[in-house]
Parts: sequence; structure tokens; C-alpha cells
Amino acid sequence: MDPHNKSFMAIYAHPDDAEIWSGGTIAKWNNLGGTTKILCFSNSTIRNREAKAGAVALKSSLSIIPTQPIVCPETIKAVATQLSRVNPDVVVTHCSNDSHPEHRNVFEIVSNAIIQLRITKGNPKLLLCSDTYNEICLNGIFTPNVYVDISDYMKVKLLAIEKHQTQPVEVWKKIALDQNTLLGNRLSNVKYAEGFVQIPVLGKLANLSLF
Repeated sequence: MDPHNKSFMAIYAHPDDAEIWSGGTIAKWNNLGGTTKILCFSNSTIRNREAKAGAVALKSSLSIIPTQPIVCPETIKAVATQLSRVNPDVVVTHCSNDSHPEHRNVFEIVSNAIIQLRITKGNPKLLLCSDTYNEICLNGIFTPNVYVDISDYMKVKLLAIEKHQTQPVEVWKKIALDQNTLLGNRLSNVKYAEGFVQIPVLGKLANLSLF
């Protein structure tokens, strides 16, 4: 998929998740002529401010749902409304077997929220789930089937993570460096990579590459 004039939406549980799990991909998509939007959940003024700074570093727009990521009709409707406004070609979110319960909640919210948009507008064409802590899910090792070379974007990814000063920044930077190095080592001549798993939408997998 050529990112030019196409939209990419990252929907995550917390203000720093987009930067940690897909910051390099977001920066790359923007640099190649696409547009991106980060959507997260937060009712903290300080964390909202950090989220804005992180999004600016990645050259992404940002919306925040002012509540906790709980699966309920209200959060599903809020995410569906944002999806309808953006009409994204690609959506990335947490995986269904993530070790963090709020990450799993967001996967369920997104899975419900995308249905009507897919039926009416055919988007998202591609639904991806991102990596998790130490690549360990509840059902075993996270095994990507989509890789993105972010070697040229690792610096900006780390800069975006640094914007979240209320969080353990050095811990998250080390996790990002370690995991993105490990994923890069699986590819030829790639220093850093982010990994994702494509998820079927209404029973269909897209025959598309991300880049």
C-alpha cells in the first residue's frame, strides 16, 4: 500500500502506547505522504499534554477519549465516531491476547467499532495488532506477519517516547530498542523494525502490504 494520501489510525489504551508500539511506523507513514491519527484513552491533564507532545514529535494528529478503556457501549460508540471521521485505510491497535488487561479491552472496543465503517465504506482495509511486553502474549510468543523497517525513524520514535516524562521513559526506551532490534535482526540488512499481526475484518484478510 502506498501511504501517499492514505490515512493510518493508531488506537491504543494509554497516551504513550502509540509511541512505544508503533511510533516508527507512524513517523514513516507521515514521511511517505500519508496522514496519521493517534486515538487513546485518558482523563489526566498531564498525560494528555504529554500525548500531544508525543504526537507532535511523530507529526501525527491526536484525539483523546476522556475515560478509562473499559468495554461498554459508550466507549465503542466514541471510537466508532472517531473512525467515521477519519475513515482510515489502516488501523493498528493492541492484540487480543496482550498481557495488559486494558490493552485487551481496547482490542475488543476496536473490533466492535470498525464493523459499521467496514460495511459502509470498506475501511479499514488493513487491521493490525501491535507488539506487547517482551513479545509475550497470554497464549505464547507474539509472532508478527507484518514487519516495518523503522531504521530511519528510530531516533524520532525515541524522542516521542521521551515526551512522556511522568512515565518510566528510560525503561520504555530500552524495551523499544531491544524489541525493535530483535525484530530487525529477523530481516535482511535491517537495524530496527516494528512487528504487527494482520487481523481479519469480518472474516477477510487483506492481500495488501503495509508499505
